[in-house]
Amino acid sequence: NTDNKITELQNMHDQECNCKVYSKLKFALDEVELIKKQQNNKLQQDADTAKRLKELEKKAATQDKTIQELRRVVNTHNKLRNQDLMKISELEKSQRKFKDD
Repeated sequence: NTDNKITELQNMHDQECNCKVYSKLKFALDEVELIKKQQNNKLQQDADTAKRLKELEKKAATQDKTIQELRRVVNTHNKLRNQDLMKISELEKSQRKFKDD
């Protein structure tokens, strides 16, 4: 009967130890899961940031093209204006010559 009591006490002790070990393992596993979730969130944020950066780079490239096109338009306008000013100047000269004659 004493042997049974000893065995019973050992079993209770083993169960108590197993519960403590299980509890510690469960806590550690929960910690790992939490860290995994945080890392996945960070990875998703990084992916979202990279996607946004690509969109912004694309937008910037489009704006650069637009700026270049506007510069071309302004340059063309300035050339035409200068040509017009030269024509006006020539017309004024010929008008003065005509008046002088």
